[in-house]
Amino acid sequence: MNILLVTSKEDKSDFEAVINSARNANLVSTLCVIKNTFLDEIEERYHPHTIVWVNGVNMSNGETEAETLTKIRTVYPYIRIIYFTGGEDYDDIANVLIGLKIYDIVNRNITSIEFNELLEKPLKSKNEVEAFNLRKFVVYKERKCIINLICGSCCRLLCFAL
Repeated sequence: MNILLVTSKEDKSDFEAVINSARNANLVSTLCVIKNTFLDEIEERYHPHTIVWVNGVNMSNGETEAETLTKIRTVYPYIRIIYFTGGEDYDDIANVLIGLKIYDIVNRNITSIEFNELLEKPLKSKNEVEAFNLRKFVVYKERKCIINLICGSCCRLLCFAL
């Protein structure tokens, strides 16, 4: 599986290590800055099966992450998107992601074993309204996750302690 990693420079090495240690994962490239040419380059240059997007990437194309993710989903609906959130902005981005039928929403800290499981079990929803109504928000206290919900019927939120 070809994976395109979109992340900040600070998180680059950690996520590359997790992806490179995953079975059946081929990291085709890592982008730390999203430019105006990004949408065209996805298919022309990278040919990913999956885009692993880590929030906090440098958006030099003048758009928000939500706007760029919407364009990706519209132009390339067959590319799987796994979104890693830091937790603090979950409420805002979760509405957008679920509306785009992106249910792979994961907290930043993840082991290679957990990443393998995520890659092997893509998440699909039969009903995006059901997904929106059933999801729960991640609540952080003293930098540790105190709520961990996995909703098997339509969406999944994996939460790992920071």
